[in-house]
Amino acid sequence: MCRRRLFQFAAIVSIGLMASTAVAQTGTVPAKPSEEASSNFDSSKVKVSIEDRVAIHDLFARYSQAIDMGNAVEMINNVFAPNGVFHDPSLCLVGSEELKARLVSHPSHVKRSQHWPNNVVITEMSPGNDRAKVHSYVFLVGPRGVTTTGTYHDTLVKTRGRWLILDREVYRPGEIKLDPRCPTDLTTIEP
Repeated sequence: MCRRRLFQFAAIVSIGLMASTAVAQTGTVPAKPSEEASSNFDSSKVKVSIEDRVAIHDLFARYSQAIDMGNAVEMINNVFAPNGVFHDPSLCLVGSEELKARLVSHPSHVKRSQHWPNNVVITEMSPGNDRAKVHSYVFLVGPRGVTTTGTYHDTLVKTRGRWLILDREVYRPGEIKLDPRCPTDLTTIEP
């Protein structure tokens, strides 16, 4: 039964990926009419090359696989910038050493679940195309199906032609612990 649910979930994600590809080709994300009236965000004004869109999606895949497999080398060399920050309700990690020591060995999910980021929307791009703000959803899929959902609020930096995570704020409903090194109150990043 679990495999069938996982295959159903994979089919849903595949449909989402096809929609993401269409967004990458057109450069815009269609909004619901009610959202257009209530939001100041206009995705059509964010100009991003197809190469950068693909590279950002690839970055999210590298992150997911590195965290799921506990691959510290990949996380430090190819996912986070050297001074990168990861902040969610359970962790505030600053810099490569903390990321290497704690993020990839967090006991709640290493090698027991999979991160599935989706609905990746680039909300800002710097004039030099070397910094971007990105908002996305994430599912955490384990042996019993989807166990957690949340959102990523990312600041990315392009270094030597590669996109890396400079700052990842993870919103999940639940307890918010503030650490002075990660001063953002995560409850304020969701409308």
